[in-house]
Amino acid sequence: MRGSKRCDILSFMTKNAENFVQKNKGHLVALLTVLVWGTTFINTKILLQSLTPTALLLLRFILGYLAFLFMVRKPIGFHGWKREALFAAAGLTGITLYFLVEHMALQNTSAGNVCVIVSTAPLFTALLKRLTDPTSKKLPKRFFLGFVLAIGGIALITFGGQQVHLSPIGDLTALLSALMWALYNLTTERLERAGESAMAVTRRIFFYGILFTLPFIPLTGTTFPLDVLFTP
Repeated sequence: MRGSKRCDILSFMTKNAENFVQKNKGHLVALLTVLVWGTTFINTKILLQSLTPTALLLLRFILGYLAFLFMVRKPIGFHGWKREALFAAAGLTGITLYFLVEHMALQNTSAGNVCVIVSTAPLFTALLKRLTDPTSKKLPKRFFLGFVLAIGGIALITFGGQQVHLSPIGDLTALLSALMWALYNLTTERLERAGESAMAVTRRIFFYGILFTLPFIPLTGTTFPLDVLFTP
């Protein structure tokens, strides 16, 4: 009898856990993304001691694109120039411009400052969507309240008693990167409506991001000290 009751409890808990995951899948994936993303600010700050922003951008996304070549066997086909323009716009804003500007910001201000400022991207995303999409609902007051509380929390965690040092050039550049990410979000939202595989979409976006970054090599006089990749 006790064994049967224990099985019923375990079954109930398992079912509720599955329901929770299904209902909050998007939030859980977003949380995982933020956890991974948080490490990149520190890693990038360190790598920029040896690599230029353009070199770092190309190397990291070429490695990423090579990984997607193995993970995505069937690439997305051509579905018209209008759709292809969306892929190109996503690559330009979310890869080339966002990361170049972010890398430049990290050269001129602290990783903590960049982390907090880039966290304003959701606000820009919501505001731009409201301005460009007449069907979108008016942003409620609780959205702005939640945003202020979230940014305040991020700032407390990031700086936690440390003195904040403002660097106007670096901080404004970081704000521009947040705007680029907002534009990228709006573009990818339109791509996701077509029902394509997220990994296949990302692979195509990476391709355009690398393509748009190539002209910056001669413009910035970028070199590739590959020995850095072999430094533990």
